[in-house]
Amino acid sequence: MKIFKIIVLGPLSLLFDFITRLRNYLFDKNILKSLEPNIFSLGIGNITVGGTGKTPMVLHISKYFSENNIAILSRGYGRTSKGFFEIQDHTPSNIAGDEPKLIKLKSKNNIKVYVGGNRINALQKIQILEPETKLLILDDVFQHRKIKPKVLILLINYNQLIYNDYLLPYGRLRESINGINRAQIIVITKTPNHLENSEKSLILNKIRSYTTKKIPTFFSKIKYGNIVNYLNNPIVEDSKTIVISAIANNDEFYNYLKNKFFIQKQYAF
Repeated sequence: MKIFKIIVLGPLSLLFDFITRLRNYLFDKNILKSLEPNIFSLGIGNITVGGTGKTPMVLHISKYFSENNIAILSRGYGRTSKGFFEIQDHTPSNIAGDEPKLIKLKSKNNIKVYVGGNRINALQKIQILEPETKLLILDDVFQHRKIKPKVLILLINYNQLIYNDYLLPYGRLRESINGINRAQIIVITKTPNHLENSEKSLILNKIRSYTTKKIPTFFSKIKYGNIVNYLNNPIVEDSKTIVISAIANNDEFYNYLKNKFFIQKQYAF
């Protein structure tokens, strides 16, 4: 299987590398134009396909700055709807997209959540509809170079470090690792509760070997909330359990639950 991947997918990864490098070069040289929002904007994204924790990071940042007028813009991946609109509490998840819907439900009322496939058009409409907005959070925007946020945060999954990965389709990288130089902040997400300083230093040194500037780099971890039983029955640990998940990378979630329950079956979507 590995030889097959090298022979068949390897050349495709080289082609993908050429295309993404050319595209980035055209934006870097201002041949292709980027729009910088008038509103102070903060972009969150990754280089790896899925599983870096963008949605929890959007929620964390929006809660931290919740006293300000905040707007969040997402493409709304997987939604059945089209066009630009604001997500309401009653908007069905298939119309809103599951991630924007979750962000809306978890956000305070003064935070506006929008979806729009054409983000330039969506950005312009937000600036007209919400001129008092103090902070615009752009979800999954690292490769969407037509918009240039004031601050760009790159998320890297501790369990899938980019220097151990390869470009699509052989690996899971959306572009060359050198793309991290566009970031103003790097966050290593999903780190273990007790990460040794020696391992932190090793990760930092490897990442910095690809950077041309000093980029502030932080480590974050997931803190799980209380388990809720919507049937109002008591939750019994070590009980027989079936796990259903629909997230990009559910390994950490599954490992967390298997330490609490006797898992009979797992369904991962």
